[in-house]
Amino acid sequence: MNYEEKLRNKMSFGEIFELVKAIVEKHLKLHRAGLTLLLENLPTYVGAYYPEGSNYIVLNKALITKLRNFIKDELEYNSFILMILMHEYLHSLSFYNEKEVRLMVAEIAKKEFGEESLPYEHATSNWLKKYPGLNVPVRTENSFEVIREFDLNSQPYIG
Repeated sequence: MNYEEKLRNKMSFGEIFELVKAIVEKHLKLHRAGLTLLLENLPTYVGAYYPEGSNYIVLNKALITKLRNFIKDELEYNSFILMILMHEYLHSLSFYNEKEVRLMVAEIAKKEFGEESLPYEHATSNWLKKYPGLNVPVRTENSFEVIREFDLNSQPYIG
């Protein structure tokens, strides 16, 4: 089963992240393990962020919750999550320049899925223009939800 076929099915964040890691390793020959996914309510113009030097990717809970109300198709929703997680995963691999990372994500999506694909479309478009209903105020708070079973193939450290 190819990656696009997998994205057509209901997937957990951890399952999508495993695809991200496999695709990035295939195209860049880079890999990192031991990341944790946190959900936080943020303004909807923020997809996610990676605190430099950490083991966390923080995904915008408000955005993905609202997005789920607009998108019922699994391929479209999973492709969106895939691109956001790939962007932050590249930051975790020490690529910090935003413009360069956006271009890298678009290039990887183009090579892996093609220019007519949803992953490439999500990698190269502004989601607030594509889904204008997302551009609404959100009550932000400083609380995080930890997603269990995110980095599924990481080995625990044994000291």
